[in-house]
Amino acid sequence: MGQVRSRGDIEILTDDALLAVFSFLNILEKGRAARVCLRWNYLMKTGCLWKFIDLGQLLPCFRHRFFPQKQSLSLTFLETYGGLATKEIHLLDLSNNDILQCIQDRCPNLEVIVLTLRLHHPKLDFSLLSSNLISIDLRLPITGSSGEGTALSCFAEKPFQRLQYMFLQGAKITEGLFRRLRHSKNLRHLRLHHCACLTENNFQVMLKRLTLLEDLQLISCRFPSIDILEEILNIVANTFINLKSFHFSSPYILGELHFAQFDLDDFLKTISQHQKLLRLRLTSIFGFSASAFSIFARRLPNLVELCLASCPDVTDDIVCTIATELNNLETLELRCRFISDNGLKMLSYHPRVKTLNIADTPNFSISTITETLSTFPAITHLTMSRIKGYKACVDYLQKQKPDLKIQLVHIA
Repeated sequence: MGQVRSRGDIEILTDDALLAVFSFLNILEKGRAARVCLRWNYLMKTGCLWKFIDLGQLLPCFRHRFFPQKQSLSLTFLETYGGLATKEIHLLDLSNNDILQCIQDRCPNLEVIVLTLRLHHPKLDFSLLSSNLISIDLRLPITGSSGEGTALSCFAEKPFQRLQYMFLQGAKITEGLFRRLRHSKNLRHLRLHHCACLTENNFQVMLKRLTLLEDLQLISCRFPSIDILEEILNIVANTFINLKSFHFSSPYILGELHFAQFDLDDFLKTISQHQKLLRLRLTSIFGFSASAFSIFARRLPNLVELCLASCPDVTDDIVCTIATELNNLETLELRCRFISDNGLKMLSYHPRVKTLNIADTPNFSISTITETLSTFPAITHLTMSRIKGYKACVDYLQKQKPDLKIQLVHIA
């Protein structure tokens, strides 16, 4: 391939060729290229180069004490290059509403927004988010000793009618947000991490209307009471007939510091009637029995992913059910302290497990791990703890299965 020897050689390139080159540049490099000459400055304003804008790439230009200048530069970029072609924007550390207002004015066709805040800014007005968005990802700081998060009470009345994906972290879910979500009938992915549900009834009303939901995550969320939590789980089990993935982890009750404990048997029996469910992840969950899990497994033989982590009710009986009933599992995560060597041996000839995580299981002996895992016919990925004698086990497994990828973690 020939080398460019002079500026004259650059000028030979057509506009389409230059645009193809510019498409590989990040936002800072595009800004510098725009100052090379008038032609490049003109081409740099072509909409196809700004379908995706990551303003977080500007932050390395400044030290933290120049935070206002970061906002000013981000605003300048949006005013100059944002436009009708812009479909996705990533933002980091906003201190005022100017950028959100600019996005609303300059990018009416925006479909995806990702906003990460490392500091709490209560004056941010989220009502400026367009109702035409398809995907919203808001990662807010988890504030307060109770971890109740940042209030999102300033959402406008207009619903997100096209919304399909929403991820919220560290938010107090209040009245304004419910008003916009309750009519989002196209929502298929709802992921709430470290959020607090502060109302008694609106969350349940909203969930009942999201009939197309396929993916639901409730991770370390806080609820007003045990009764509200059980009612929400009842809605999940009875309403979401299209649910394919459910991740439920570490529920809290507002004002309490420990995990909520409740009866999960009825939930397992009811949700097992949804034949579309393919992935279930339960972390730090109390209150389900081996008999209820057996019914769940028999009704859902097509489950492909199962995670049971830090669940004290998981014993060898449940592992036996997994080995005999869930023959289509491809991903299995068993990180529970009450499973013995006998439980691991029951899984040894599972026909389809490709990814296995047995970290944080102190009752497993290294000899049983070595002997059992060498018999897994389909395993390709293994995660295990650094227990005594693990090096010899890893060496043996890699000799027996050269393609096996092993990740080692410390016991929690």
